[in-house]
Amino acid sequence: MSILTKLKHRFLNWVIKKIPSCEVMTERISLAQDGKLSLWGRLMFRIHLDLCHWCTAYNTQMTFITEATRARAKDDASVKASRNELSSDARRRIMQTLRDADSQ
Repeated sequence: MSILTKLKHRFLNWVIKKIPSCEVMTERISLAQDGKLSLWGRLMFRIHLDLCHWCTAYNTQMTFITEATRARAKDDASVKASRNELSSDARRRIMQTLRDADSQ
C-alpha cells in the first residue's frame, strides 16, 4: 500500500470518528436552522448529511416545519396588526362622536 493510500485511509478514519452520531445530529439540525453552529460544526453537519439518508430526511422535514411556522407567525402578526388599526375615517367619526357627546 502506498503512502498516499495510507494517508487517505487514515484521514477518512479520522473524519468518520469525528462525524456526530444521528442522536447528536437531531439537536444540531435545530441549531443549524437557527444559525448557531460553528464552522467546524457546519462542516461535520454537512458531511453527516451527505452520508446519512435518515438525517437528511429529518433535516428536510424540520426545515419545512420551521419555514411553515415562521410564515404562519408572520401572517398572524400582520392580521393582528390590521385588526388593531382603525382607518382614518373611522378615527375621524369616533372623534366627532366624542366631541358631540362632550358638547351636549
